[in-house]
Amino acid sequence: MEQKNISQSIKSIAWGYVLIHLHFNIGTLDLLPDWLGCLFFLDALPVLAQFVPSAILLKPFALVLTIWAGIDWILTLFSISFDVYLLTLLISLIGLYFHFQLLTNLAELAKQNNCPQEKSILILRTVRTIFATISILPLPWEQYEILFFIFIGIQLILVVWLCTVLFSFAKSLQEIINIEE
Repeated sequence: MEQKNISQSIKSIAWGYVLIHLHFNIGTLDLLPDWLGCLFFLDALPVLAQFVPSAILLKPFALVLTIWAGIDWILTLFSISFDVYLLTLLISLIGLYFHFQLLTNLAELAKQNNCPQEKSILILRTVRTIFATISILPLPWEQYEILFFIFIGIQLILVVWLCTVLFSFAKSLQEIINIEE
């Protein structure tokens, strides 16, 4: 594929993060389902892999996350509760690895192209990983309600920052492509 596609792929990844973090529900129906965000990741990986070859290794993990998000979406739609702790933990760990490595690959791409977003992507990768790890721990959040709301607020800031950096990164790549043409 051409170099032009990489900027669009980064935008797809950014939109994927928007979709997996933004929930717009009507009843139990999430109109912006996580599985759609995961499909954006799946679509972007082959193009990203042309510039950072190890990115293609994320495809099976993205596929598992997409399937799981689809199953969860359908079960939630029909108000079916399915909570198997070890399975949920396994999916959470796969997601933790996937996002850590995806952001690492994006930082590598930024470095290859001398884009100023490299450092921000690495910081976001690390902070996101720490907060994602804390969120899967079986902590007694109900006993510390104020900490829960602070935690959610920080995560919201991280998501907005991440999406802003990724859209900015896509723009930087597009500018580099335009200069090279």
